[in-house]
Amino acid sequence: MAAAKKRIQVQVDKSLADEGDAVLNELGLTPTTAITMFYKRLVSEGGLPFATHLTEYEKNMLNIRKGDR
Repeated sequence: MAAAKKRIQVQVDKSLADEGDAVLNELGLTPTTAITMFYKRLVSEGGLPFATHLTEYEKNMLNIRKGDR
């Protein structure tokens, strides 16, 4: 018997979603497959499967925006 399914809906900026879909397409993946992979890693690692800190570029951009205020 197949496992029960649950629909997960999120809202993402359209341009980001389009760019992400293009990358997934090149990888031969669907958004559903990618999200399933993400959830499997989330569960197995007990947390986000990637670093959650700002890159140097993001830190620089944040500092620039702070200076504009």
